[in-house]
Amino acid sequence: MNCRPLAYIRLGIIIFFVLIKGLWVFSQAEPPSLSATGDQIYCPQTQQNIVTSFNITDLDSSSTTGFYIQISTGFVLGEDQLILTGTHPNIIANWNSAEAKLSLLPANGISIEYTDIINAVLNVVFFSSNINVGAKTFSLTIGEANFLNGHYYEFVSATAIPWTAAEELAEGMSYYGLQGYLVTITDADEAQICGELTPGTGWIGGSDAQTEGVWKWVTGPEEGTVFWNGDMSGSAPAGVYSNWNNSEPNNAGNEDYAHITPPSIGFPGSWNDLPNNTAGQGAYEAAGFIVEYGGMPGDPDLNISASTFFNPPEILSTTSATGCENQTITLEATSNTADIVWFDSQFGGNQLFTGDVYNVELSQDTTFWVLASENNCSNGLRVPLNATITTSEPSNFTQIDDICEGTELTLPTTSNNGITGVWNPEFDANNTTTYTFEPDDGQCALIAEMTINIIPFTNPEFTQIDDTCEGTELTLPTTSNNGI
Repeated sequence: MNCRPLAYIRLGIIIFFVLIKGLWVFSQAEPPSLSATGDQIYCPQTQQNIVTSFNITDLDSSSTTGFYIQISTGFVLGEDQLILTGTHPNIIANWNSAEAKLSLLPANGISIEYTDIINAVLNVVFFSSNINVGAKTFSLTIGEANFLNGHYYEFVSATAIPWTAAEELAEGMSYYGLQGYLVTITDADEAQICGELTPGTGWIGGSDAQTEGVWKWVTGPEEGTVFWNGDMSGSAPAGVYSNWNNSEPNNAGNEDYAHITPPSIGFPGSWNDLPNNTAGQGAYEAAGFIVEYGGMPGDPDLNISASTFFNPPEILSTTSATGCENQTITLEATSNTADIVWFDSQFGGNQLFTGDVYNVELSQDTTFWVLASENNCSNGLRVPLNATITTSEPSNFTQIDDICEGTELTLPTTSNNGITGVWNPEFDANNTTTYTFEPDDGQCALIAEMTINIIPFTNPEFTQIDDTCEGTELTLPTTSNNGI
């Protein structure tokens, strides 16, 4: 997985190593142990520390010859960078964009104290220029080998070395006690770190020499695993990773061994089938091989590397809403962050609310923009969320005439235009009252008011008529003294 550059090794030296196979080990009795924390949500387009804590423990030494930090997954060339901030007079920092690696090297050319490395790592920041940044993994390691998921990788330069010799040499190498083997590439992250983020390309541990067209991993823990059947028109078994270049494998001349193509051929990190001996084949001549360490029986447990992870802030889901004019509607969103911030515009604009559930009254259709935010970060992609508003119609009723005190009346529960609801307060037959009609839920209708006048009873008043003689004609008044 991690492909570290070695000093370019001449073929004669390689042959010497083959003769003393198994003797290449690191001299340290007890390797150093690294620990790091810092899995975080990244605030896009900012410089953010890649660790929140970091330490190195080593019982045998207080220094090392270098330290290496790599963006081991998710790296995008031209956008991503690791930067050492602050002042560190004992360290020279070197960013290699081709390998996505920041090297911390001794200013004195000899060694760096662990205390200086710890202080430096605490000041290393990641920056991406892309607002739509993806997830990133940062690997921190004592050795130069690239590190990914507990395995280590390095590229060994050896022009025109045959595949069989590379296989033998790789198996004779070790890294802090881990057994070496030609790399077996089983997923896209491993393909990137061994194909795109390595200083050279070369042999890998795949072959169909045993049965033509049946490509297997023949090295390492995956030995015997079939990863491809057929030629260029073949296919990988279900769920198995492959990364052949276009129109490969083509078996053009008894080609039985897998090789990562150089940048001039095909897409970065892709594979080609080649014969065992590639000397004199120009761009198709093997430039070396890639060794993987980890996963073999008897390997020691190591902590010489540590990793941290950045996730981009992300809105995971949104729930739009429909509602009525000037009534409360509920809009919802979820995210992988502590906060969700609501805006009235995709860019700039006004911040309206912070939270997962936004209750708001609206008079017209409105688009809100939500941002996943961690630690008050205001950068990132805003996601639209729509509220659809239906105009509310008036509730129309015929005005009820004045009525006499004590007259019972039932107020209509359906308006002239078909809106149902209830009146409040209850009808009062003894007092003039203003009543409010509240439409039932689910209807886009406005409330209505009606005042019903109650006329109190009044006793008629008349002037008493004097006694009259029998037979006297008299007309009784039809209107009382008080107008009744």
